[in-house]
Amino acid sequence: MIVNIPKLKTHKKVGATLCLKNIVGINTGRNRLPHYINGSPRDHGDEFPDPGPHRSLEHTGIRTFERGMLKHPGIVAPLFRISKRVGKRLFGDTRRVIRTGNWYGNDTCWRMVHDINACILYSDGERFPVQRAKRYLGIVDGIVGGEGDGPEAPEPVTAGLIVAGLNPVAVDSVSVWMMGFDPLKLAMIRNAFERRDLPLAGFGYDDIRVVSNNPDFVGALRQLDPARSLRFKPHFGWSGHVELEP
Repeated sequence: MIVNIPKLKTHKKVGATLCLKNIVGINTGRNRLPHYINGSPRDHGDEFPDPGPHRSLEHTGIRTFERGMLKHPGIVAPLFRISKRVGKRLFGDTRRVIRTGNWYGNDTCWRMVHDINACILYSDGERFPVQRAKRYLGIVDGIVGGEGDGPEAPEPVTAGLIVAGLNPVAVDSVSVWMMGFDPLKLAMIRNAFERRDLPLAGFGYDDIRVVSNNPDFVGALRQLDPARSLRFKPHFGWSGHVELEP
């Protein structure tokens, strides 16, 4: 059985980090996982939305230092820290400029999240895939959540919320809705309902029912009043693209 206890907070690459994204943390080498594709959509990438010579220069510099750190970590690592300070002045602060897939157009990271969840759910430690998914319990800790620049530097939100359920997609859908985001505007959640090979949901969005000690949050998720949600501030790369509509 899997017991997953994530925090309720925003995420720059997938919109929100809850049950599905939290599982990625089991990997010891997360930086080796695909998080985005180099370039802009014009070049079939999702690293950043707008192409330009400054983007190419920035991308080349980052990759050069990363390769150097793998070969000569003792020499390159100190230089990398200095270059980050210089790059911040030349290319802008990451908290204000979209780079490395930190925006709503990221079409890579959610796929990686799905694959890791499928591997965990449909493996018994010796065989993959097995016929039936593991039993699952997800408990989202939203007593104090995080908004804005998540997951590394979110602003605290006293939400007083705990969401629990027996499926990660259902739990994430309800949690995201409570944050004031439309679950179907996040590719990580929307596409989970469509997955047929090693399904993560096995039901549709309209099938999700909420049970709560608060009567305002009882019934079909799609029918709940968006005005009752908590209205978290999304990461700036997602602002204006994920919020619930009245």
